[in-house]
Amino acid sequence: SVAGNSVAQTFDGRGGITSAQLSLSYAVNSSLPLGLTGHYLFGSIYRDQSITFLTGNTFGGSFNETNSYSGIGFTLGGIYTGIDKELGFSDSKSLNAGMTFFTGSSMDLDQQSLRNYYSSQDTLSVSDRSITLPFGFTFGLAYLQNKIVYAADLQYQHWAGFTVNGTHPAEFQSSLRIAAGMEFLPISEFVGDDYWKRLSYRFGGYATRGNLVLMGSSINELGATAGLSFPMSMETRMHLALEYGIRGTTSS
Repeated sequence: SVAGNSVAQTFDGRGGITSAQLSLSYAVNSSLPLGLTGHYLFGSIYRDQSITFLTGNTFGGSFNETNSYSGIGFTLGGIYTGIDKELGFSDSKSLNAGMTFFTGSSMDLDQQSLRNYYSSQDTLSVSDRSITLPFGFTFGLAYLQNKIVYAADLQYQHWAGFTVNGTHPAEFQSSLRIAAGMEFLPISEFVGDDYWKRLSYRFGGYATRGNLVLMGSSINELGATAGLSFPMSMETRMHLALEYGIRGTTSS
């Protein structure tokens, strides 16, 4: 209600950033494959707001903002297989470690705002702005023992270093995701064996501290996952996955 008149406000956000990628890989040796991906990042994010007076003789208006982004970034990664064998703990390569690193990106930002009022319309364009997309990394371990794969991942992105035209928005914090799970591999790979012996099963869970802090509350997430792999032919499997979780809070 504004000055005794009922008011409806509408907020809408849409769009996103797309990555066009080119990747190369190189095996240093049989235990250490490396990879490099180049990202061309581009896209637009739209923010629309309108106000409508439901009673009285006051006219409303609308505000439309278009933010267009472009930039480049790189992701480097590698897997080291057979850590246990290299250290002399095992005769087989059962323990593997993987890591990726995203360099972040300094992206150009062009902004255009359109204001519509009953009596006028004006457009404002601002270029030569920038945003700093922060670096991030992931690290994971996987261990194979008696047809069971145990795996764990850690993912971090430094959103505390995220800036828009040199200013860090207070609503952003660094994000962290931890996940763990296990996969029961098929008892048999032989096509003639019982079908159920050739299924694989997966179970896992994760916890995430999101990159948003709204009204003093971090938007966190907890989840559990499960999956099945069905053999379709000699070299083809169909994967079915289910995920259940909670995200954020309804308080405030």
